Amino acid sequence: QLPKVIFPLAHAFWLVHREATDLIHCGDLYPPGVISLWFKRLLGIPYLVYCHGDEIAQTDRRRYQPMVRDHIYHGADAVVAANEFARQNLLRIGIAPDRIHKITPGVDFERFRPRPRDPELAARFCPNGETVLLTAARLVPRKGHRNVLLAVAKIVREVPKLRYLIVGEGPEKERLQSLAAKLGLGQVVAFVGDVPNERLGDFYNLCDLFVMANRESESGDIESFGMVFVEANAAGKAVVGGRSGGAVEAVVDGVTGLLASPDDVDELAAALKKLLADEPLRRKLGDAGLRRARAEFDWKTRAELLRQIDQEILQKARARGGRQS
Repeated sequence: QLPKVIFPLAHAFWLVHREATDLIHCGDLYPPGVISLWFKRLLGIPYLVYCHGDEIAQTDRRRYQPMVRDHIYHGADAVVAANEFARQNLLRIGIAPDRIHKITPGVDFERFRPRPRDPELAARFCPNGETVLLTAARLVPRKGHRNVLLAVAKIVREVPKLRYLIVGEGPEKERLQSLAAKLGLGQVVAFVGDVPNERLGDFYNLCDLFVMANRESESGDIESFGMVFVEANAAGKAVVGGRSGGAVEAVVDGVTGLLASPDDVDELAAALKKLLADEPLRRKLGDAGLRRARAEFDWKTRAELLRQIDQEILQKARARGGRQS
């Protein structure tokens, strides 16, 4: 895959010289990580690299990629772990604890906040006061849509007027549609497709409960955090997530939502049934989730933490006689 780096390398080289760059933020391992490593060795420009955790889990199964990955992380002046799952994986591959800084993503509280149901969406999806279950995620195996459908089929007769909305597109769509039809959920499940980012908050406010039964796929793909859980909490909604990957940090089990084994359909169905049947409990968990989201996931505090790390890197680089601002 080395030829893929040629044009990004040329573009980065042009930017670095045009902007008299002091520090590079590297958002991905390849090609940005490789380019940042080269620039540090050739030009002395320090770099910071972000880690979500899934890139480590996925590359573990490859033959040569772990070696390249580890060179990039070890060569970085700082590594920002986006969650505890990422931090633990970085420690596992030998990154020194004092070089890892955990900064979780933030939430846009203007877009994601409690609001009344949008009348147009309510008329379209729940005109008769249906109880709305929502999943907003790309239609890929690790998001767990299949097992949610199986769980819904188990409880649909016990939850009056249930409506399950699936927001998102992806390669699993036809399989999931076929499964929904096979399970007799044609009148219960609606595949909404992609929605504009500015409308996603309306869907969170439309639902009574959010679910994503995230799981590890056969390829090693895993949910590193699951910001959708925090976004739904920011809208005041309780959530149900898979006890897998970083979701165990995104969802505080029993406080902001419930966690269930993503491959145990009975456990997942029990969690859904418990919350769908208990509106006071849903409201209690949603309120707690809203408080936590606003206390721990504000973008301003994220930016301040990142700026502090930048300043520390630049001070060390100047002390070593590196590039000056």
